[in-house]
Amino acid sequence: AQGSQLILEAVPGTRSIFRLSIPPSASTPSATLEPSDINAVRVCRAAVPSLPPTGGLEVGADHDDWFGAGWHLGERGGTQRFRWSERSSSLLWRMEKPSNVRMILHLRAANAGGATIQASINGLALASCRLPAGAWTDCTFRLPETATRLGINELLLNADTISPSADR
Repeated sequence: AQGSQLILEAVPGTRSIFRLSIPPSASTPSATLEPSDINAVRVCRAAVPSLPPTGGLEVGADHDDWFGAGWHLGERGGTQRFRWSERSSSLLWRMEKPSNVRMILHLRAANAGGATIQASINGLALASCRLPAGAWTDCTFRLPETATRLGINELLLNADTISPSADR
């Protein structure tokens, strides 16, 4: 039987990594390569985890499943664990039912002038959070039940600045 198809086109000369979330299914996903300069593909099952009972998302390297596009791997500086983010990044988690969620993100701007973070949950804009230069800040985002959903939820974060490598 003909199944659904999704065509992903890689950028030549790069190691493209695609992450696609689909509902659980009895059938195993597979990949077929069309003739091209790409000669290998790997399909891996990885579940997007639920929010932990504590509500805390660990940023260490063994917790990549919550961190979507835009995040670098987890790092450690002394006793502190952290992740760098691109200008836009996303957090993903699974919910058993829609509900109100309060997210407190401990963030620090890499830009010497600070940054403002604009957040949205599943496409609904939320309040912004100002990150002063050189200081860790707790940004609180209130996610209304009407904006969360059964299954995978996505919190998008967009910064109004980027940091030149000389500032880092």
